[in-house]
Amino acid sequence: MIPTYESRGMPWNFAFSLASQGCSCVIDKFRENYTHDQLLALSDAEREERSLYFAQVCGGITQEL
Repeated sequence: MIPTYESRGMPWNFAFSLASQGCSCVIDKFRENYTHDQLLALSDAEREERSLYFAQVCGGITQEL
């Protein structure tokens, strides 16, 4: 995420801060929706799909269902 923000002209310290907030939000969404065992049972593709979805929710691109 940091390189994406930097490529848009954002200084590194702001890019780092914003990326940290986004990552924390995604982790929180996983914790709210899955137990540890459920998360371990997901395939790599399923985890990636949910990560992208939660990133969109955290970024305000889509609303959580």
